[in-house]
Formats: sequence, structure tokens, C-alpha cells
Amino acid sequence: MITSSIKAASRRIVASVLGGCMATAPLSAQPCAPTIDPDRSIVVHDPALLKEPFALRKVIAQLLRDLPVPASGADAEAALMASLVATFAKSEEVNPISNVVMKVDVRPGENQLVASRLLDPDDEYGLVPVGLFNRLDLAPRNFRNCGEYRIVYAFKAPISPPKVGKFDDRFFLIFEMKMPNPQFVGAAGCLGLADFWRDLSDIEDDAQRIEALRKFYFDGIPGYTPGPIHPHHLGALGQLRGNLFIEDKWQLREWKLLSTDPGRFVMEPVKSNPLAELYVDAGKKADGLDPLRAEFHAAFVAHKGILEGLLEPELVFIPKAMMTDPRLNPHSPAFDRSHYEKVVVNRVGLPTPDGRFNEFQSDSQGTLDVPEENLGSDFRNDITFALQKLLTGFPLGASVTIDDVMARAGAATCGGCHQHANEKPIGTVNTVTFNWPTTQNNKGFVHITETGQLSKTLTDSMIPFRRDTLAKFICDPPLDETAGLGYLQERFEAALADYNQTLTDYRLTRLNVITTLQRDALTQGGPPATAAELTDAERKVTARFEESLRQKMEAVGDAERNLPGAFVENRRPH
Repeated sequence: MITSSIKAASRRIVASVLGGCMATAPLSAQPCAPTIDPDRSIVVHDPALLKEPFALRKVIAQLLRDLPVPASGADAEAALMASLVATFAKSEEVNPISNVVMKVDVRPGENQLVASRLLDPDDEYGLVPVGLFNRLDLAPRNFRNCGEYRIVYAFKAPISPPKVGKFDDRFFLIFEMKMPNPQFVGAAGCLGLADFWRDLSDIEDDAQRIEALRKFYFDGIPGYTPGPIHPHHLGALGQLRGNLFIEDKWQLREWKLLSTDPGRFVMEPVKSNPLAELYVDAGKKADGLDPLRAEFHAAFVAHKGILEGLLEPELVFIPKAMMTDPRLNPHSPAFDRSHYEKVVVNRVGLPTPDGRFNEFQSDSQGTLDVPEENLGSDFRNDITFALQKLLTGFPLGASVTIDDVMARAGAATCGGCHQHANEKPIGTVNTVTFNWPTTQNNKGFVHITETGQLSKTLTDSMIPFRRDTLAKFICDPPLDETAGLGYLQERFEAALADYNQTLTDYRLTRLNVITTLQRDALTQGGPPATAAELTDAERKVTARFEESLRQKMEAVGDAERNLPGAFVENRRPH
């Protein structure tokens, strides 16, 4: 159980938010050191235990039930999954922020998937749960949400021999659901959620622990309702990610749930994945992208731009943190290289002003999406010039090269984190180079396999960081920093209000059109409006609002991503 000092810390932060209305006991002299079992409180990855409680059909059914216009039944469930499958036939999409048309690979193998089979856990193409991920570490600094809570689905096993291509057929879907802070009181509003996940470490009985998680995800827990599985948490506030291996080129994509009638999944740009062609020098390709390319180049080297985000660990965090943590000081006898490297790996991010640069797919195979393979010589010189100035702010003994910067830019993307950044140098400390970690131990470079096995990137670097983050948050939760966020906070609140208003307008317009159609039929003495006429009217309303809803969903996501993180300044979304 959590020690009295931890609970006292929780009470103190709540009391500070509530104006001292809560009595707090003196802190115990006992150090705060909560016991956290990563396999219970950070990543739950036993597919046998998860199979029935987290069956994909149950998740889809709940999403449909909670839509503004609820739906139910096997046909509706299959239709929602079919909306995702249909996106694999597309050859282009329009970035909703920049309005630039971006090419998308048609993927016939994935487009042939049958929705009803994906929902059947006994089918070889049925998707089954393989992992639950606690991502409290993705909370923004204002704690407007308490991070993401994810469910990963995969085939029961790679399909061999493959039906398509030369490699085994594999397919992963990750439901990445942000959990709003229900009390809007900063860190205090997320402490109960942190306690819930920490307390899972104390539950010895597997069935009891999984049941607690099932209730959390589907129903919510006291003070945190609804649970993560809700349309809003996969729309404006979250996303669905796909890891695709049926066509031979391994690729990652993202979708959002559009809360229209009927609800459906729509493609969205993959976060932190700038279009690789933007690294090319201006005037070198006749692709019509030079105006966007100029914006990207300027954003990369700007003050507090992309380059500074990639260097944030050594430029901002470590110089401050090493004053109290000598393990991060390259010239301290207590310097701990392993700890230093983990800090860098977990803090590297790729901040952009908004999602205008992001494309709709991230390749992990080949060199098409590798930044250094696309980097033009002029742009390379510009980055090198800016880098030399920034290196003067690094701790003595720390350094990066232009190649390290490009490796970090790749690692911050989906494809790079999974594959093409593996074991590439990303920096030097005390003359020794260190690399991005690897996924190569894990049956083809995924972070979690069909059997629940985890990559070394997770087990050696990221899970220890997330475990320590949870412990620190419970022991020493930060005070509310909303007031210091200024424009960024205002931008997020305005975007969320605008999206919610547009969604309300859609619902009211739809209801008004249907009501008017039915009333006119009655007052004119004709037959009642047919189901086909009502459906046609609903579709016209949906078509009228769809583009606006998609743009405003993306605007909310952009504004949320631009908030600094509570635990990491530039949060990597994958």
C-alpha cells in the first residue's frame, strides 16, 4: 500500500487547490518510495488475461452506444470498423491545417480486410487485446487531461504463409484515449487516477486486477467518469493508431472518431511526422511544396523551434536538473551514463507550431521517410549554423552533431521510433557516443508483439522512465501552472469550445432537418417521410458539417500538443 507520507502529499496538493479547506497531517519522516510493478501499473501485457474483458467488439459497441446518435448491433459495429478499412483505398488526403493535398499509399491488402472478421477473436484475422498502457507521462503541464490510456490489438499470431506479399501478415490497432481532468484543478485532479494505477501493483490476484482495469476503461472509477472508452476520447482528445504489415511496406497511420451519424473513423495526419519531402532544399523538386517547405525550414531553426525541441534535454533540462541530481552532471564523480542516456531518450521531442507539416503515413521500411536521406545541402548548412550557437548552452562534456540531430528528428517520428532510428548515434557525453535504443529484439521491430513481448526500447528506457514519473507524481505532485501558460492555454480552451459548439450545431441542425421533414409531411397531408428520405437528409447534414468538424478536431489536438508537458517539455505522442 502507499505510505502515509505519500497520502499526506496528495492531501497537501488538494488542500492547496481548495484554499486550505482540507486538514492535512504533518508529513512523515519516512521517505516516499511507492512500490510500482511495471507489469501491473505501467504496461499490462498478458493477452490471455485481456482477451475476454477487453474484446474489440465490446470496445466498438461502447463507442457506438455513447455517440451523440447512438447505434447498436453487429451491423453497426461492422460498419464502424469498415469505415477504417475503407481509408486504405485512398490515394490522397488534405491536411486540415495547411490545406495541402498529400499523397497516401493505396494499400490493397489492408483494404481487403473484412470488418466482421476483425471483430471475431476466433478468426485468424480477428484482433485481440495484447496490452494496456498507462501514459500519465503524456499529461500537459496544466493537467487539463491526465494523459492517455491505451489498448493495443493485434492478430493472435502473424499469418504465415502470408495472403499478401512476401512477409507474414500482421496488423496492430492502438486505441490512444486521453482522459480529461474531471475537476479542472490542475495536478490534484489527476492524483486519484495515479493512485488507482499505483495500487494495481498491490493486487496479487490476476482476475481482480484485470476486473479493476476493465471497470476503469469501460465505466470509469469514482471521480473519473466516463472511462477512457468514449467517443470524445478518440475524437478531439485522442486518436486511433495503426501499425500495418499486410502490404509489404511497413507503415503507421492515425485516425480520429468522427461523432456524426453514423460515426466513422477518418484519417488524420500522423503527429510529429513532418512530410519527409520538406527536408529537401527549395527549388529542387517540382512538387508544389516550396511554400510549405519554406515555413518548415524557418520553423526548424527558429527560437524555441523544432531544433531546440530536439536538443531540449541538454539545452534546458539537464543544466537545471544536474544542480540537484549529480548523476546528470558529466563532470561529477556521481555521473551515471545510463541515467543520462535514458533522460535524453525520453525527452527528445519534435515540436511544431501546429500540424500543418504532418503527413498521413509514416514509413518504417526503406529510406523514403528518413530525414537525413532527404536533407538538402542548403538546409543542412542552415541547421548546422543554428546548432553551433546552441551548443554553447550545453553542459560541459555534452555535444551533438548535425547527424545526431537528424537521427533525433527521425526517432521522434513513428517510423523512426519503431525502426529506422534503431541504434543510431544521437549524442556524445564525455567523448563517448550514445545511441537511440533498439526494437530489433522484438520479432520484427514492434514495441509489443502478438504475444505481449515488449521491445528493449520499452523495457530498458521508456518503462523505467514512466515508472519513475508515476512515483514522483504521487510523492511530489506539482502545483497548478495554468496561469503561466498564457496564450497556449487560451488557444486550447478556445479550440475546444469551438469544436464543442460546432458539434452542438451539427446535432441541432440534424434534429431540425429531420423534425421539419416529418412535420411537413404531416401538415401537407402526404405520406410520412420514408426511412430513405430521412437517411438522405441526415447524410446531407453530415456532409455539410464533416469538413468543419475534422478541421476543428485537428485544431483541438494541435492546441493540446503545443501545451508543454507536465513531465517532459516536448511530449512525443507515440
